[in-house]
Amino acid sequence: MKIACISDVHFPVFKETFLKALEKIGKRECVDAVLLAGDVVNRNLLRYYPAVVKYLKRKIECEKIIACPGNNEFTPEKIVDICPDVTMLIDDVERVGKYYVYGSVGVLDKPTYWQEKNVRNIREIYRERLERIGKFLERYGERAILLTHYAPTYKTLLGESPSAYPSLGSKRLERLVEKFNPAICIHGHSHHGSKFAVVGKSKVVNVALPLWKEVVFLTLP
Repeated sequence: MKIACISDVHFPVFKETFLKALEKIGKRECVDAVLLAGDVVNRNLLRYYPAVVKYLKRKIECEKIIACPGNNEFTPEKIVDICPDVTMLIDDVERVGKYYVYGSVGVLDKPTYWQEKNVRNIREIYRERLERIGKFLERYGERAILLTHYAPTYKTLLGESPSAYPSLGSKRLERLVEKFNPAICIHGHSHHGSKFAVVGKSKVVNVALPLWKEVVFLTLP
């Protein structure tokens, strides 16, 4: 199975980088699914979401476009109305071939200062979300694809300030990945981190556009 992945377009902020990334593809690619790992648009400018999808579809033919929210998409449930081509997974599951994709903004070990001040019970939200992801990974194991915005490990944060790791990803989620060995973990958010890491038997890929400067194509067995 072939998938195309990207995150952190922050449209229109990185519009030119995004368009150059699409130019690199050359002839139109055919994949089973496009996975969007959050922050497709900047600061909840959802009116740009259909434009990003339109640009992608010009260069990539796919059966499904599956997305998870980023921290810049404050009201991701509205994306379904303005962009019906996208399956937005807000702590939910979608099947692709023999695989099951779990989409979520993800988990932080330490909520950001803004979250602590503005999101009621944020630590409880993360605890419950971690539990739900754990149940998914336990159920589907090697047929699971974990799609999150925040990093599910600290290993792909190499390049960021180590003091920021707890507010960019989750060591707790890393332990679940190591235990249940999903097929692959895909995330964004870390603009200056590392592209790849291995946790247990699972490959973790940070597909942030500012890091790659291109769309990431991956092949699963």
